Amino acid sequence: EKQLNAPIEYKESFKVIGRDKVISSELAYRIADSAGLRNLLVHHYDEIDLDRFYDGLKGGIADYEQYIKEVNQYINK
Repeated sequence: EKQLNAPIEYKESFKVIGRDKVISSELAYRIADSAGLRNLLVHHYDEIDLDRFYDGLKGGIADYEQYIKEVNQYINK
């Protein structure tokens, strides 16, 4: 069983699995960037530009679908 590096923060968890080749590094960095949307929503919800937030969500859907595929491929190796 492979030991992965423990992430320091939520956003870093995606980069860790990218470095450890669970998912592609390109995808890992795109999803890590989307973690910023989560932080914005949770911590600064009263300052959100809804158009910008919506645009970020639309772009992220395909990335999360790819994330699911790559994690499944890794698990089923």
